[in-house]
Amino acid sequence: MKSAGKKPNGLPRAFDLPDPEDIIAFIRDAETRAALVAAFGGRTPVTNIGGIETAIAYLTNDPSPENIVVDVSGVPYPVESVDRLADVCRPGIFVLAIGDVNDVRFYHSLRELGIADYLVKPVSSEALRAALITARRLKTTDQENTARPLSEVIAVTGARGGVGTSLVASSLAWFMSEALDLKTMLVDLDLHFGSTALSFDVEPSRGLRDALTNPDRIDNLFIASASTEITQNLCLLASEEPLDNSVFVKPDALECLGTELRHNFQRVIFDLPCRNLDVLRQGIAQANTLVVVTDFSIASLRDAGRIMTLARDCAPKTRRMAIGNRAGAAKGELGVDQFEKVLGQPLAATIPEDGAAVLRALNSGELLPKCSPHSKAATVLRNLAVCFDNEQVTPTSLLSRLFGTAKKEPA
Repeated sequence: MKSAGKKPNGLPRAFDLPDPEDIIAFIRDAETRAALVAAFGGRTPVTNIGGIETAIAYLTNDPSPENIVVDVSGVPYPVESVDRLADVCRPGIFVLAIGDVNDVRFYHSLRELGIADYLVKPVSSEALRAALITARRLKTTDQENTARPLSEVIAVTGARGGVGTSLVASSLAWFMSEALDLKTMLVDLDLHFGSTALSFDVEPSRGLRDALTNPDRIDNLFIASASTEITQNLCLLASEEPLDNSVFVKPDALECLGTELRHNFQRVIFDLPCRNLDVLRQGIAQANTLVVVTDFSIASLRDAGRIMTLARDCAPKTRRMAIGNRAGAAKGELGVDQFEKVLGQPLAATIPEDGAAVLRALNSGELLPKCSPHSKAATVLRNLAVCFDNEQVTPTSLLSRLFGTAKKEPA
């Protein structure tokens, strides 16, 4: 397989299709074979006429292929056939299944058996190309992460709803991926009301829900297929569940998710909903740093203190930071000194009210740092992102005053 181009820090520039020689396809019909050839721009991968039974016989004698496309249609019990296929596949192989069953339970059954993705016939060349690019992305990522140390997980939550938590989380993720050139994953854990997908103008997927309800399925293949690539350095995991559909997050879900993401990304940011206490506790426990976002109301001060106390009790080793947002937005708001006195530590940053820039970003469907990179709020958020770079020099002058306490150990 040809290697992707590299940036100076070793991260891939872009992902492309695997070489046709790295693909073995077991296809039953001419239309799907034609779509596969079109996906490669006319180049022809190795193709065997036949479906999953042909694939099982082939792999029994030669288990070496890296990527397989297999047709699972036309067999009485496709799930059982895929189970037999799994028995003859070596670890790490990428298997893309194609079939004629359009049922979400069938899809989940295949995924539980290790199938990377499943496409329903008739398949387009574009869908095949996207799935195969995922295979290339996974293998490139695996090679690069072999010796990479575990990354830092930053959990961002709000003292209350509406204080700008998602703005802070998504902006930190953007700056870390763009300004600091770090491979970053942003996870919006508010499955019903999360807004990060809207901020990036992308469609959320159901993959995050699957990860939180079935954490034993979480692996590199699952993360790659469930996440959305925003830029070459930034990925997003987000969902938008129906309001009449409750989601039970298993107790070890975020531990499994965080462990997998640490191996694949240099920064992981959890956007935690403050009103889901189970998810909040799990997220804090997995984080190296907790960032509590608050406005300057007395209710936010009270709840910021309560979340800080929760973090101290359930995750005493997690570093705790508080950020004041929308400073100067209203007359009669509490002062910074009052917050610092009650919380027992200085605010790591104070983000000024910048309603015009935030509203412009919301109405344009773009993230604040991209829409208004030089706005007052974006400037503070950019400087805050730099605080998490473990290789930075000690900040001085204004940065010392704003962020000098950001790296202190919890009291």
